[in-house]
Amino acid sequence: TILNTTTLPWEPSAGASSYLYCYDTTNDDKCGADNKAWLSTTNTYASAAPLTKDTTYYWQVKAVNSFGTIEADDKAWWDFKTIPSPGVFQKGTPADGATGLSASVTITWTTSSYADRYEYCFDTSNDSTCTAPAVWTNVGTATTANLTSLSASTTYYWQVRSTNVFGTMYADGSETTGTWHSFTTMDLPT
Repeated sequence: TILNTTTLPWEPSAGASSYLYCYDTTNDDKCGADNKAWLSTTNTYASAAPLTKDTTYYWQVKAVNSFGTIEADDKAWWDFKTIPSPGVFQKGTPADGATGLSASVTITWTTSSYADRYEYCFDTSNDSTCTAPAVWTNVGTATTANLTSLSASTTYYWQVRSTNVFGTMYADGSETTGTWHSFTTMDLPT
């Protein structure tokens, strides 16, 4: 399984002056599906891009010289599959609407299949968006984030999203903004 672009490599062919390669989504051992045509190169590799998510591609290469062409591996086509968009995942803690939290809160979430990274946002605006000055913060592949220096007696709203080259999934199953959760910090001592 690969991303939205890949390199198709092959071994050099003795006597070849160039190569023809083709990739498409039809498993018919021939070039021409998807309006594809044989492409020429003098390299022993080619770039396949752009690719569509969650799709199987089939490809072949021919060695060329002035006497003709020959397909690699007795004309057997190879295949590869691209990854889908990130999968559905859920926010964990704190529970939506939690109250009495401290000035430091750890937010958690489950994993999202095929995610390259996670980003979270928290702010004090109940508008289901990451309102400036808040920004989406990249935490790589971590499934937790520590929110620190929070203000007392304040309600915060938060969301997490997973991303890869084919798209974004917001926690709780939405490809748009999703449902933001909230928590409220404790009051100052009296």
